[in-house]
Amino acid sequence: MNDVTPTVVMPTGITANSSTIIDHIYYRPTNGGKSDTRDILTAGNLWCDISDHLPNCLLLESSTSMKYDMDNRLMIRLPSTKNMEKFSSAVDNIAWSNI
Repeated sequence: MNDVTPTVVMPTGITANSSTIIDHIYYRPTNGGKSDTRDILTAGNLWCDISDHLPNCLLLESSTSMKYDMDNRLMIRLPSTKNMEKFSSAVDNIAWSNI
């Protein structure tokens, strides 16, 4: 259905008595759903002993060029030196006396 393939097939929920695949990452090849030998996938679980739940990850290396529309990109924080300085300056300029 929808030409997607599961990338992680190892349990992500582990207890003393059971293990289940409770998290999923699906991949759809870049060329219309057909297998693309140019794409290299590395997927797996990260070991984390603070929970019985393992986070999973996917690394995708593709030779297909991607162009990003910078005006419509997702807004995320990039912790660069310039951005940290802009944030510090913005915080310093807040009128805290009203709070």
